[in-house]
Amino acid sequence: MRMKTILYILLGISLTACLTEVDLSDLRESPRLVVNGVAVAGEPLRLSVTRTWFYTDDHPNVVIPDATVRLYVNDHYEETIPFVPGDTLFNAVGSYQAAFVPDVSDRLRLEVSAPGYEAIHAETVIPQASKLLEAKATREVSTTDSTVKRVLYSISFQDAVEEDDYYLFRLEEGNLINEVDSMYSWRVLYLDYAEEPLFVQSASALDQILFSQYLSGYDGRVFSDESINGKNYTIRLQTSTHYVSEATKRLRVRLYAISADYYRYLKTLQDQSDRSFANHLIDAGLADPIRVYSNIDGGLGIFGGCTPNRVEVDYE
Repeated sequence: MRMKTILYILLGISLTACLTEVDLSDLRESPRLVVNGVAVAGEPLRLSVTRTWFYTDDHPNVVIPDATVRLYVNDHYEETIPFVPGDTLFNAVGSYQAAFVPDVSDRLRLEVSAPGYEAIHAETVIPQASKLLEAKATREVSTTDSTVKRVLYSISFQDAVEEDDYYLFRLEEGNLINEVDSMYSWRVLYLDYAEEPLFVQSASALDQILFSQYLSGYDGRVFSDESINGKNYTIRLQTSTHYVSEATKRLRVRLYAISADYYRYLKTLQDQSDRSFANHLIDAGLADPIRVYSNIDGGLGIFGGCTPNRVEVDYE
């Protein structure tokens, strides 16, 4: 018994010797301005201006309502964007809302300053709209029991003859809830985008060899025209093979044309969520984490451009 007590004391001393205090305040940097916003063609510009915060700060309110946000359009001063308080009932702190409505090919520049922070700036261009040609959602029926086994989706579009074009693709399904008023309840379709070569082009050879490739497409997926520049192309996807409802449904296709900076930002978020060889190395501590892209000069965040386009069709 005496020997056990001595061992416990020695073990406690050895464990205590392994404890080290780390002063995290040495890692704290001066706060920087953060701007997030997407300029959408045909919609008033809205932005958020916040600041960086240290991860031990327990999620403080970082919204900056007294910033000066100047907007320039095609190298001409347009307006100083005011801050509009949000609805406190819904815990919405507010945002900067411009009177200006962007149009296709507009080049926008933001200059943002606030007391106690380094001034920052960012630029983006509103891209030309995508050209959707045709969309189909076809139910495949089983030859044995006549039940619907899966749905095949085909979406054709024409890529502009440009050097670089970038897109955000998303599919939504609508269930008929009111036949008289033709009202539908919409949800995002979560498909395996690895079945379509256009979305696999960015995957490495190791990913395709070592891993069962699966691309989730949460809230859509981005791609470039690297392999289809100036051509007509048909995206082909499908649901998993299982029974599918025969209820009245509609397919909504969204094909956003997005700016290069916005594409790079979404691409890094997409790469973080994919199951890939690089992410396995990161999880094992053998590679550096993926750094989220930012085009805010002097600060953080993203200022992107987007031109939406959509089409709706009935299931065949």
